[in-house]
Amino acid sequence: MANGKVHWLREWLLSHLLWEGFKYILPTIGGTAVIAFIFAIIRWLGGHPNTIFLISSFVGSSVLTALYVFRENARRVRPILNFGEARSQGLYEFEPNKTGFTVLVTNDQHKFDTVAHNVKASLHFRHALGDKVRTYPSLWVVDDPATGKRKLADFVSLGMGEQRYLLILFWDVNAPVLSFARARG
Repeated sequence: MANGKVHWLREWLLSHLLWEGFKYILPTIGGTAVIAFIFAIIRWLGGHPNTIFLISSFVGSSVLTALYVFRENARRVRPILNFGEARSQGLYEFEPNKTGFTVLVTNDQHKFDTVAHNVKASLHFRHALGDKVRTYPSLWVVDDPATGKRKLADFVSLGMGEQRYLLILFWDVNAPVLSFARARG
């Protein structure tokens, strides 16, 4: 357990402290490295004793610049949204005697801190007889931190490891369920 926390702390320190500071100075270091390399070639041709120092400064600057570029490319990571199994859930806060099916949606991107902003869902239902129904935007069941109650929303934002429920359908508990074939008449 402690090893996991130490690993997380190390990753956080590397990603937030070291690289944020290098982000502004690495392009300048890269330009300086190119100039130093040109001078190193000129002095090497002239037999100057500081050639090893200049070449090693160029190689070191090139390595830092490469690390900077790789780090910035790694930051372009997108959230990974995973869906759980559909399950029945009581929706009594919204209307009495209502229940429905919801799907748990989770942001499973744990390598970098990512947020999926303003996620909207579109549900497409297709009956075996060919009937199609589309709902857009679908509703999300969200916990309201101000009141402590659940509410329905058109869109949600999912941070790293956060979960929200997507409402697939709901019905009155006391009403019989009809199929599409019977409803068409």
